[in-house]
Amino acid sequence: MPIYKREIARTSISTKSQTSDCDADKAPHSNDRAPGISHESVLYGKRQRSKVPKILRFIFSWLRSKFTSRTKKTKVLPFNADSSGNLVVTESKQTRVQMLIHSWGSKYAKNEKKFRRKYSTFEIIGNGTFSTVRKALCKNTQTKVVIKYIKRSLLPNYCALYDSKYDAHLPSEISILARLEHPNIVELQEFSKTDNHFILVMPLHGRHTMDLRQFISRLRAIDEPFCCYVFRQIVNGVDYLHENSILHGDIKADNVIINEEFQCKLIDFGSASYFTDDMIIDNFAGSVSYCAPEVLVNHGRFQGTEVEMYALGVVLYLLNFQDYPLDQSSEFFHQDENLQVASEDLRLLLISLLHHDSSTRCKMIDLLHNEWLNQRVAIEQYDWNKMVWEC
Repeated sequence: MPIYKREIARTSISTKSQTSDCDADKAPHSNDRAPGISHESVLYGKRQRSKVPKILRFIFSWLRSKFTSRTKKTKVLPFNADSSGNLVVTESKQTRVQMLIHSWGSKYAKNEKKFRRKYSTFEIIGNGTFSTVRKALCKNTQTKVVIKYIKRSLLPNYCALYDSKYDAHLPSEISILARLEHPNIVELQEFSKTDNHFILVMPLHGRHTMDLRQFISRLRAIDEPFCCYVFRQIVNGVDYLHENSILHGDIKADNVIINEEFQCKLIDFGSASYFTDDMIIDNFAGSVSYCAPEVLVNHGRFQGTEVEMYALGVVLYLLNFQDYPLDQSSEFFHQDENLQVASEDLRLLLISLLHHDSSTRCKMIDLLHNEWLNQRVAIEQYDWNKMVWEC
């Protein structure tokens, strides 16, 4: 036998003999061992890992899963992007929405501590099904903003999708707003993600801002030209969405904000989604007061943009008469008492928008060319303080 092999053999034999001699008395009796624990595992310290604090083992396990199995988690999520890079949501709704961030980019707050250093939050100004909205102040620029917190644990799957731009699964509200730029749609400045929330930062819309429903309830007086000016901005925003194959999903007076200069913006895109002309949507998330008849008949299923045209009709009715249409299912809707005092052009427009047959309901192209909607309005003659009651 070669010399080096003999040395290795001699060393291993002596080691084993020393171990057996030294530890013979230390080894526990077989009756003292816990069930399922072998003598060798006790002797050679395989249970020593139990001395590591549980919190450290949890942290190590979490770090290992986060950095070693990220790709596997991404593959099983029920969201995809098509060959053109467009955002799509699959039919599966079984898995809770997850978010795996590869890179936010330098403009986004990367963690909660950094976010808190950048913003000071104040009072709550709104609550939703799975979100809370607060006023805040950006410490860097001393500008007022609005921050929306979306609770991750409450976010349903149909309100999220895979975003190829950020290579992550995001709430549809974030993914859609990040691509929109229109004067009548709220702007998304930046967004972030913490352990419990998705966070959206949006600019504050004027000094005296309220939603359209609050504005209507505080009006001293109103006329048709002013209603036309406000409604035309809402229509322009919805038309921009439809041109980009987006449904807002919850058009109502509460989701329109107006400031002291009577500038309007659409907000709350939590129910927004992409659509195609032949797509059937089965998760209507709007309000019943603004719900088209075909949605109720089909148990929440609808197709196309006709449901949003109906919702626009309800907004226009509410704006002009400070009330909702009382009998929306009646065949004699054209005999409504409020419509009897409206101008002929407004009356015909409302009847067209609130038509119960979706195939004959007013289309967006017809609405944009409507004579009443395109009337000239001298908005400078209206004063906020004279029109709105102060709280």
